[in-house]
Amino acid sequence: SGRIFAARVAGAHRPQHGLVRHRSSDSGIVQSVLRHLSTATPDDDGGQAQGHPRDGRPSLFSKKTVDFAAVLEEYEHPTPARISQKNQRRRFSEFSNETLAVMASLGVHGASKERMLREIMRVDGVSYVEAYAVLAKMNLHLEGGTSLHKLPYQAIIAGAWALGVVLIPLGVFQKDLAIWFATEHVGVELPPMSEIDTVWKVGTWTWQWMEPIIGTWSFVLLALQLIRANGLQIDAKPFNERILTARADDLYKQFPEYEREIVRDYSKSDPFGR
Repeated sequence: SGRIFAARVAGAHRPQHGLVRHRSSDSGIVQSVLRHLSTATPDDDGGQAQGHPRDGRPSLFSKKTVDFAAVLEEYEHPTPARISQKNQRRRFSEFSNETLAVMASLGVHGASKERMLREIMRVDGVSYVEAYAVLAKMNLHLEGGTSLHKLPYQAIIAGAWALGVVLIPLGVFQKDLAIWFATEHVGVELPPMSEIDTVWKVGTWTWQWMEPIIGTWSFVLLALQLIRANGLQIDAKPFNERILTARADDLYKQFPEYEREIVRDYSKSDPFGR
């Protein structure tokens, strides 16, 4: 019957042998809702609620509605008091070494920084505050080549803005610039002004020499993207990864007394001095 099915579903979501009750928020809510729906509740006038025609559960058309606030109250949802009782971690310094190692392997900078501080404390036998002084020296060394490492990316950004956003659109649709380019570089005869009196006509006219340039560069970018994607499949380091690796190795050469992987993880997690 429907009631037996509801009881079985509720039992399937019931924690076994003292397991944590709030293991899954969805299962906890489903269990509470099924428990309320699987038993008939009295109406306000003291009578029995209109039950389901087959198993006596409250019908969807019953005047007595389910108190979902009471259902959620039974489920252990987060509250300020419960958060305080469970001592929620708020800083990386409050995590264990194992947790920090896992987070650092995922590239979390705060975790790598905390591991670096603890490594300095372990090797130098200094306090937490004194370890920050050593970390500041490491940061100064990392920031020394930041401008040079950013230069290729800044050049690409500037070139993309100049060509892709400004020059090429203007060269295709702006009449004066299109006439100058056609006269000085393309060497084609100018059409009658009536045939290029709108931006659409200008674009149709210039497209005969702009299309090969734009199409070729689009294909070059597509080929470069294909090369990079397949290079990653065979563990070939892209340009950005090579720069990060070189900076990490250089930092370790300056501070060889500390664990190599911890120093390199810290450098890679903070590539440009965030």
